[in-house]
Amino acid sequence: MKRVRGETETHQFYHQSFIGNIRKCECCDSYHLSLGSITLCLHHRDILILTEMLIEVLELNAMHELNEREYRGKNA
Repeated sequence: MKRVRGETETHQFYHQSFIGNIRKCECCDSYHLSLGSITLCLHHRDILILTEMLIEVLELNAMHELNEREYRGKNA
């Protein structure tokens, strides 16, 4: 990961939400992910790995919630 140089660089805007934003830097072809006061400089493969991690966590959480509902339903 590289340190973000500053606001003077040219960035292509991709997405913004209440937790942060992601932009693509035209000078180094990397992505700048900002969450609160933290900014990470990520390459394309890093974004894919991060996305995969998040999907796995969401899937595990969904399975856990489904198992809890089934358990509560059997014991009701």
